[in-house]
Amino acid sequence: MRNIVILVLIIVALAIVRSLVSDVSRAVSKAMKSDKPKETPKQAKQGRFVRDPQTGAYVDEDSAVHAEIDGKPYCFESTESRDAFLRSRARG
Repeated sequence: MRNIVILVLIIVALAIVRSLVSDVSRAVSKAMKSDKPKETPKQAKQGRFVRDPQTGAYVDEDSAVHAEIDGKPYCFESTESRDAFLRSRARG
């Protein structure tokens, strides 16, 4: 009799676990198929791109890191790129 009760409890526990796994799986699947469009980083409004003098990459002028060096304006893709450019100019 005791074995039958244990067997019934195991079956009930397995059914509960199966239900929970199914619910979590559905929730993850729904989240992955969200209707919301994925957000992108800052996008150019006018589409004007400028060349980073350190890396050679083209970056959106609006989101670029700006610096004026020796009276000339420069645009960089990151502060690291700007700092590397300044170090290379300091070395000569």
